[in-house]
Amino acid sequence: MKSKILILGLVLLFSAANSFAQDCDYSGDTGNLQWCLKKRTLTISGEGAMPNYDYPNDEAPWRVYSAFIDTVIIETGVTKIGNSSFSFSGLTSVTIPNSVINIGNWAFVESRRLPSVSIPNSVTSIGDYAFAYCTNLDTVTISDGITTIGHSAFSNCWKLTSIIIPDGVTSIEYGTFSSCYNLNSITIPDGVTTIGAMAFSSCKSLTSMLLPDGIASIEDATFASCTSLTSIIIPNNVTTIGESSFQSCTKLPSIIIPNSVTTIGESAFQSCTSLASITLSNKITSIEPMLFVSCTNLTSITIPNSATSIGEGAFTDCTKLTSVFIPNSVKSIGGGAFTNCRRLTSITNLNPVPVEISSSVFYDVDQEACTLKVPINSVSDYKNAFVWKKFIIEGVEVGIVETDNEPSVLVYPNPTTGKIYTETASKVKIYNLQGTLLQETVGNEVDLSTYPQGMYLLQLNDRLSKVIKQ
Repeated sequence: MKSKILILGLVLLFSAANSFAQDCDYSGDTGNLQWCLKKRTLTISGEGAMPNYDYPNDEAPWRVYSAFIDTVIIETGVTKIGNSSFSFSGLTSVTIPNSVINIGNWAFVESRRLPSVSIPNSVTSIGDYAFAYCTNLDTVTISDGITTIGHSAFSNCWKLTSIIIPDGVTSIEYGTFSSCYNLNSITIPDGVTTIGAMAFSSCKSLTSMLLPDGIASIEDATFASCTSLTSIIIPNNVTTIGESSFQSCTKLPSIIIPNSVTTIGESAFQSCTSLASITLSNKITSIEPMLFVSCTNLTSITIPNSATSIGEGAFTDCTKLTSVFIPNSVKSIGGGAFTNCRRLTSITNLNPVPVEISSSVFYDVDQEACTLKVPINSVSDYKNAFVWKKFIIEGVEVGIVETDNEPSVLVYPNPTTGKIYTETASKVKIYNLQGTLLQETVGNEVDLSTYPQGMYLLQLNDRLSKVIKQ
């Protein structure tokens, strides 16, 4: 009796499979699942995970018919979309059921006609390059269940305009949205702590970016060639800004680097042609090579007194740069650092000992028309120093006038008859001795020329110093 039941079961199973196959133009197995292609629609059914494929070495069995597939339906029961499964250039529609947990690497790469995709709440991870080069994709709904989005997952999705990243995601990987040319809105949850290199590079329509407070670093080329970016706020927890991170952000007018930042990589602001002002962290130890190359709208720069070096070509072709402040902490200046800064007319160098530099540092700068302000006791040394001696050298009184609030602020010249300069650009307040606030400004320059002679108090952050107006 048992044998009859078993035979009957096998017959029914065979009949069902045979019926399934007869109802398809083409059909077969994919791991423990079945596939059926009928009238340009590919259906994947069964229970469990699709196997991974390694195109072109190991192709999905339906790939030979890919020219005849424009719709993919994955039925409930399938738990994983395998690697390199559906990268068909003619694909226009895909249905992903609520049973799918993982979308594999390159799953839909180069599906160039796919206009939209809805990822259900069951999905927790999207693989590397999963939707890369889906150049017609303009709508993506990412489920709240997602915790992992692979690197370059949506790179070169040219028509994608906006995206909301779910709260469960903690990392935006390398190149995730690179070259999404029309992406103009993106919401990043507070839980994100890492944004990888090139994550938003060449997002040419992105105008502003609000980064989560938990971000610790901005990696190499993260926002490179974001040519419409006009505003970005860097959180106070960021310690590192990578190489070329904002290179060719041609509409970025200003940026404030928080004091948490200790390192800014080479070429980070290269070719930021609208950058007119920048406030640097007073914890960075060096101005890296090529850092501000071709920042053609930058007019002045204050090197913080934490920096010990200015790298090669750091300000090359900053053609509107007129004034530079170099603190006494700087001990080396690389070749070509200020090459072709043709409008440079004022340099303040507070180093009491002239730094040895090559003739290329100020190549194509009219040194004989540029004033070099140095500590008054060092004038003679600068007049005899190679390269430095070509400038118009003036001595200035530089000192720290201490109050009971330590540490005090480095101010020059002090006493002054008009303008004074602080060691770093920040918010500055001027009080009279009665404690009345007279002026509040941002920068490293304060104009006291309209005030009567006497003593004033200058506050910079939590530091306070006396300033004498003559």
